[in-house]
Amino acid sequence: QLHRLLPSELTLWVDPYEVSYRIGEDGSICVLYQEAPVATSYGLLTCKNQMILGRSSPSKNYIMAVSS
Repeated sequence: QLHRLLPSELTLWVDPYEVSYRIGEDGSICVLYQEAPVATSYGLLTCKNQMILGRSSPSKNYIMAVSS
């Protein structure tokens, strides 16, 4: 049912800290959600701290194209 409610040329990107979409081949990319980076007392998270917090990023971004 949800598929029928979505535009036929919807492209959705789900990255570790951001969700974006585009409608159509020439449409602008819009950000639906963007998480603010978590900082430690030393600044940005180190790789070790990211692993401890369970925030390791996958090596690839995944793209899902929805079409009817």
